Amino acid sequence: MLNRTALAGALTLVVLAAPGRAASATSGTVTMEETTFKVVDAFAWEEPEQEWTPDKKVIHAWLADHPLDHKALVAAKDLRVEMKRQGNKDVVVVELEFSPAGEWKGGTYKIAHQMCGIDCMSGAAKKATTKVTGDALTGAIHSKANDYEDPMGPAIDLTLDARVERKLTTPAAQAVQ
Repeated sequence: MLNRTALAGALTLVVLAAPGRAASATSGTVTMEETTFKVVDAFAWEEPEQEWTPDKKVIHAWLADHPLDHKALVAAKDLRVEMKRQGNKDVVVVELEFSPAGEWKGGTYKIAHQMCGIDCMSGAAKKATTKVTGDALTGAIHSKANDYEDPMGPAIDLTLDARVERKLTTPAAQAVQ
């Protein structure tokens, strides 16, 4: 069974805010088994889906259980290094992935030594009403564990309202520059 600290760290959703902007208006919970992680901030950014397809973009959102330093994330020479610095040591990452239009495609989370992907090709994707308008990722995800092909998926009750940063230094972005 996961402890609360481990789950909380793992479910850090990043939605990137503009410089000068405080925490995003993202909030909600992610529940795995009997542990609930409270989401208080998110950081979102766009990058190439794969380094060999620079024109195909994907939007990532990192969920956090604590306020993030958005200015530092935007200014970072390597976004992933800065995310790790700001993350919870017990829970490494909770990251969701969206199409450029904002359709929820999946995600990953790492809690302690467990790493798992979230496959949204099942009914879970239908539980999302997310979209991208301009530079904003907004909407909600209301999924239950049994909405996934693997009924061990997370129950997500999340409201997103985050700025999407489009020009950051990430490994995939560096590969196409």
